[in-house]
Amino acid sequence: MFNKTQMLALDFLIINTRNYAVPSSFEFSLFNSEREQFLLKRSVKSKLTFLQSRALIKKYVGLCFNYASEDIEVVFNHQEQCLHALFNSNLVCRVSLSHSGKAISVAFQLSEKPFIFGVDIENKTKKRDLESLAKTCLSVKEQENFRLNLNDSVAFYRQWTLKEALMKATGQPLSTLFSLDSDKILLAQSLTSISFDLHEYVGTFVCTKQASYKFIEIN
Repeated sequence: MFNKTQMLALDFLIINTRNYAVPSSFEFSLFNSEREQFLLKRSVKSKLTFLQSRALIKKYVGLCFNYASEDIEVVFNHQEQCLHALFNSNLVCRVSLSHSGKAISVAFQLSEKPFIFGVDIENKTKKRDLESLAKTCLSVKEQENFRLNLNDSVAFYRQWTLKEALMKATGQPLSTLFSLDSDKILLAQSLTSISFDLHEYVGTFVCTKQASYKFIEIN
């Protein structure tokens, strides 16, 4: 049994959804709040991703806190700008979620004491004009560094996912973060970033420097 701890603890999961099947009955086990969000999804793909992400979150939170996964409700908290996993309407765990293509990445904040955290993931094989994107998404200094390594797409996606993760962690809008040096934000707010390059995906986790973390890949 996993007990909530006073330590600042995070678990980071990345999962390949190609091999992650959701039971056909799972949709009917959703809470009303979850079903409302599910019905807002337009495409079959977005509906499937929603079900896969919720099934993963419920299962992992249930395992960590010794609850039945079907008793876990997952709702978005607008004030904290992250997902809350609830049991009997009580907060059990804060969650940051990102998905791209066939991958889902989730950060679980496992301690009772809240702290800054966020996650983002992107498909690095998707055809994009990275040079044009850099002019929009990166600060002047970051653009200069990118121009020195135009063929290094992984470096660009690390910067891009860092911006997105910082948005989730700090609540600052992307339009503001694009023009700021991410390294200076990390330093000013005592944050650390952890980037990964797995298969066709690049992603970044952001959390307070005092947090301990564990990285888990599920194929």
